[in-house]
Amino acid sequence: MKLDFNVADLTILTLAAEGETPRREIQGIALPWDVVATESHGTRVLFRRDSIQLEGPRPKLLWQHNPLEPRGIVTELVSTDSALLFTARVSQTPEGDSALQLAADGVLSVSVGVNPTTYNYETIEGLETLVVEVGEMLELSLVTFPAFEQATIDSVAAAQPTTTKEAPEMEDQNPIEAAPAEIVPTQPIAFSASAPKVTAAEVVSALATGNASPRIQAALAEQGTADTPGIIPEIWTGEVFNPVSNARPLIDSIGLLAMPRAGGTFYRRKVTQNVAVDVQAAEFDEIESQKMLISKIQVDKQTLAGGHLMSEQEIDWSDPAAVQLVLNDYARIWRKRTEQITGSALVTAASVTDEITDWTDGDEILDALYDASAAIDAVIDELPTTVWVDPLRWADLGKAKNAAGDRIFPVVGPSNAAGTMSPGSYAVNALGLRVVVSNRLPADTFIIGNPMGIELFEDLRGAITVQKPSILAVELAYRGYFATATIESGAFVALVDPD
Repeated sequence: MKLDFNVADLTILTLAAEGETPRREIQGIALPWDVVATESHGTRVLFRRDSIQLEGPRPKLLWQHNPLEPRGIVTELVSTDSALLFTARVSQTPEGDSALQLAADGVLSVSVGVNPTTYNYETIEGLETLVVEVGEMLELSLVTFPAFEQATIDSVAAAQPTTTKEAPEMEDQNPIEAAPAEIVPTQPIAFSASAPKVTAAEVVSALATGNASPRIQAALAEQGTADTPGIIPEIWTGEVFNPVSNARPLIDSIGLLAMPRAGGTFYRRKVTQNVAVDVQAAEFDEIESQKMLISKIQVDKQTLAGGHLMSEQEIDWSDPAAVQLVLNDYARIWRKRTEQITGSALVTAASVTDEITDWTDGDEILDALYDASAAIDAVIDELPTTVWVDPLRWADLGKAKNAAGDRIFPVVGPSNAAGTMSPGSYAVNALGLRVVVSNRLPADTFIIGNPMGIELFEDLRGAITVQKPSILAVELAYRGYFATATIESGAFVALVDPD
């Protein structure tokens, strides 16, 4: 699960004294402690003091959370009594120079991407809130719209001071009187031989008075935009719209693990039999004895890749840059495809099923959720935490009613409602379970379970290009590795239609 927060209120200072080489840095507050905020997907979150790990790889400084648009690197994280402070160095590139200038002009804020590793849900101010005890800061982004009022950027060190030159004074010039406009005689207007002639005086008089007779109107040629395409500019506005979403709610709900670099196959370990402890019947009687069994689960890497040729003309002439648009699209499709693979693995893992005969019967759905929870606890010794559904089953939940005719998850829930949901948001409060909605799941998917039963591994290698000088083209490819491992299928129960 990745949480994105915006932080606000830029106060600009110059760190370099006169004669010194300026440092290309920004400093400020990344996150306030013990303050409730709402992250980019709508989740209420509160970070406990010192909840962000300070050790580990240094987060990158990105532009608008785009991993393909780096602007620098976070060089220091410091935890105080009230907040997490940061220092980031901005790279000396044209994009970095632009970012520093925008920050100095008060245009930009920063936003952090956080991966919670230890967390729980608490009711704060009457609403369910994700409380993060331990989390990893993934990246710091430069953005335009802030959310955290408590977070600030305290200083910006510009690359070079901006200087302005005063315009030289202009000497007074003698005014030049405009020459009278030359009167140019109009050209005669020609008509077909069968039509009565219309003089230039008649046309000018009709245009001046606005009283053109049908004969005058017929004589006037009509000229519109279709006749002059060469002088009508084509204006393109806004960014290129891409209907494929970057979101991966399934993967975020389960989490990603680092994939071993060597080999095409690796293994996970699992206890299949525990030791035994029991009451000794009497003194000197034999005690309970059972050995531990540990098995291995084979995990196979899958190579995901795509590529195509781009002509040098398209690369050189395009605006915005075609290569960047293509790379951004590959990143989106990678996220879409890995989300689909995760959905298929989740459906396969849910080998235990329970039937729902009527999806409009809210009481039957609630009963099935309780039965599934008990079945899962019997296998993994843990209760489920999450429900995964496709949009169709999400809609079924919203429409389901109890025996009294009330929706089990109304928009505004009374005190005795099982939860709440709205047609304008995928955020659902359902019996305290986290509901994850993804259109990458197969149709009619409804799975309840605990994410500990499945693991995901990703090694994204990104783009690679090869020049093709013989045809003036560039071959571009995007690749990486992805794997799923079902640790315990009993951790999932699928609610399905009867056969």
